[in-house]
Amino acid sequence: MNHDPSSWPFFLPTEHADEIHIVIAGDGETSQKHEQTQDGAGYRYDSGYILVANEAYRSPHSGFTSYLTLQRASELLDLTRSGGRRIWPEIWRPRPENGPEEMLRGMLQRTFERVHETVIKFRAYSENYAGTETSLLGAIIEGNTLVFGYLGDIRLYHLREHQLRCLTQDHSLAMGGLASGEIEPEDYECHPNRETLVKYLGGNERYRPTQGQIRLRAGDRVLICTKGLYSALNEEDLRHGLESPQIPAEERARHLVRLAKGTGSQNTMAAVTLEITAVSGKV
Repeated sequence: MNHDPSSWPFFLPTEHADEIHIVIAGDGETSQKHEQTQDGAGYRYDSGYILVANEAYRSPHSGFTSYLTLQRASELLDLTRSGGRRIWPEIWRPRPENGPEEMLRGMLQRTFERVHETVIKFRAYSENYAGTETSLLGAIIEGNTLVFGYLGDIRLYHLREHQLRCLTQDHSLAMGGLASGEIEPEDYECHPNRETLVKYLGGNERYRPTQGQIRLRAGDRVLICTKGLYSALNEEDLRHGLESPQIPAEERARHLVRLAKGTGSQNTMAAVTLEITAVSGKV
């Protein structure tokens, strides 16, 4: 394996997990390509990365920008794999010098930058998409580490030892009010300013994605989902859907989507669940 920082391609010095079980469901039946985009919400996964996108602006053309976002992001993240190993693409020079985890964060940062540029160029060709605000969460799994970055209001939940935690904070106007104390926690989910995004893809400004990471353990569960799903269900519903032994691992995400639809919600939604059955290797 090549670790010489002056040569290309540069292979990240990481080991792979024995098995990471990824289960996907979206707003409709999962396609054979493991992707779905319908009416503004979509998801995609491939070897070592996960993408979930959603559009905040509803129009007859809603859905295409989220599809474009997923397509471009997956093309970029495909560049970070070669021969089954993670690499830093030569076209992304210079690369971070602070170790593998910073390189994974750098990959997400560059992906978001280029996706934003693509969405801006696309919107310039058509007024039909002028008001579209696109949320995106991307995650890279390498060894026993999951690194994620996001813009907008897609959420990532982590379940460990029966404790469910949301590791993201919506980039909404209401979240700013919650942080300042102007909005009470119990009022946040139904506050009208929750619908107003302050950071997203395709706007007049290019925002840096908020990033985080999880050191994965066997037994962990992860849920990445759009607002349509988490708005329809409470956290107890999410926790039960992620850990109930009566729900097969392959059906967890689809079960949550069906449960959310059963509340009468007409919102679009997409969800990805991960169930970690075994982990080895360290980043």
